[in-house]
Amino acid sequence: MVHPGSALFKMTPLPRAVLYAELFRTKATYLVGVSAANPAMLALTANNCRLMFQ
Repeated sequence: MVHPGSALFKMTPLPRAVLYAELFRTKATYLVGVSAANPAMLALTANNCRLMFQ
């Protein structure tokens, strides 16, 4: 879920893809530092990105 403080929180419709800087966990998990992303550009550039999983 996009954090309520984000400009994207009230956006309708929501973007098909987003990039985020961090996850914030309380009773719910929120995406913080969220930006709309173009899915086609993500597909083109994903191989050049460093991915981290926890």
